[in-house]
Amino acid sequence: MALANGAVMGNGLEYNGNVVVPNLGLVATEGDPGRYIYQAIAAAAWTASSLAANRFKFFAVDSGGTLFGGYSGTAKNAVRTSSDPTDAGAWSSAYTVGDTGEEITALVGGYGTLVVVCKEGGLWTITSAGVVVNLDKGYYRSQRHTRNFRGAILFQGKVLLPLGEGGMDEIDENGFIRRISFSLVAPNFTEIDGQVLSLAAAPTGVYALVEDGTDLYLLFGEWRFISGVADYRWHQIAKSTWTGTAADKFRMQMMYFGDLSGSDIYRRLWISRYGTNTNRPQFISRTNDRDDIYTADTDAQFDTVDEDANLPQVNKNWVEVRFTTLNLAAGAHTIPVDYSLDGAAFATLGTLNTSPTQTLTFPAYTTGKRLRLRLKPLRGAVTTTSPQVLDFPIIVQVRPGAKKLLPLSLYLADGARNLAGGAETHAGAKLTQLRTWTGQAAAVTVKHPDSTAGKSYLFLPGTLRERGISQEQGRRMEKLVSVLLLEL
Repeated sequence: MALANGAVMGNGLEYNGNVVVPNLGLVATEGDPGRYIYQAIAAAAWTASSLAANRFKFFAVDSGGTLFGGYSGTAKNAVRTSSDPTDAGAWSSAYTVGDTGEEITALVGGYGTLVVVCKEGGLWTITSAGVVVNLDKGYYRSQRHTRNFRGAILFQGKVLLPLGEGGMDEIDENGFIRRISFSLVAPNFTEIDGQVLSLAAAPTGVYALVEDGTDLYLLFGEWRFISGVADYRWHQIAKSTWTGTAADKFRMQMMYFGDLSGSDIYRRLWISRYGTNTNRPQFISRTNDRDDIYTADTDAQFDTVDEDANLPQVNKNWVEVRFTTLNLAAGAHTIPVDYSLDGAAFATLGTLNTSPTQTLTFPAYTTGKRLRLRLKPLRGAVTTTSPQVLDFPIIVQVRPGAKKLLPLSLYLADGARNLAGGAETHAGAKLTQLRTWTGQAAAVTVKHPDSTAGKSYLFLPGTLRERGISQEQGRRMEKLVSVLLLEL
């Protein structure tokens, strides 16, 4: 929220009929806060607090209705509580959280009956009575960063924690910490592995604003069950560029707003970008918003992650993709689809123009290890719907690379003439050696009779065959031995 005097306001909340907002000045999240301001919902003017304790960077409310203020004045690790933040009320004495030298970076309410206090080097919980407990058990002590957890929010009972070095963690109601960085869910999309500048929770998912140099990526994450696996599914909503100082990017904030006014429905994601090219709040309308309309964007596209069927080093025969879609029709909404194999240039797969299902088939003998799809939705004349893709199972056949096999047959008999012209006397020892090689995992070097260079081969287990040829009194049985070797 930006007021007429230009001061940047953030982390505000509604509490007991008043909107309470910390005054962070033009330094945003840097430095000590000024006097917070509040306004009754029906009032027209803001009031700067004149209470004895009136400077906080962060506010949060617990399940019992107690208001918490964090980073009190110049006390970077202090938290106070109140039941009335107006000038008619008061704040409690300060509760110290963690080390004095590490400042509070966020307060998150709704964590059970507690409020989570995020600091540069760890997480704590605090009760309305001021009881403080370390939540992360020292897990983040070695990962201390001045930007750790700034913008942390509560989403479906878990606290989402942006990390100062980039990426994001979450901690659940049992205190279990899990890495949910985009480098894990989309490892080949390094552009979204940057710092999470702001988060905003909505009823159906969570929005994340991610920075990559001068590019900003807006992502939307849903907690979904797919094929029995529950995890976040992230979608890129928008991308834009910005210019500004290093500090400007950390002044950016988001807020999801949903309301009903008469017959008008508002579902909007407000984004406050800060920099030399913009410092005004903007919004993106979501589904069924009053101003929701689909425009005829001709350059929209999205790429999938690389699909390798969990066999990244094995060639596969890519057969077809079976799409489930909405609102597609020939001459109306369509979705051209391209594909790329193993990072090569994209080629045309086909165009989706039929809902609810349509199959696109790859050219015959399309082989590769990794597949990436690029979908380019195009809107038709209808403005009340848009082309949508629900799912797209990929049909693929595993096609291992060719391997050379060496079938080997040996005649073992004492007294037989060998290549050196002498008589064989160690047929039994050689048979024992063949049995040993067949049972071991290590490779052996095989030299062909017409070459001095050896190659590495592996004796395939279970392929050794021994067949008796002749048996005479006083002589060891003559044998014909066969075995199969795999060239490595």
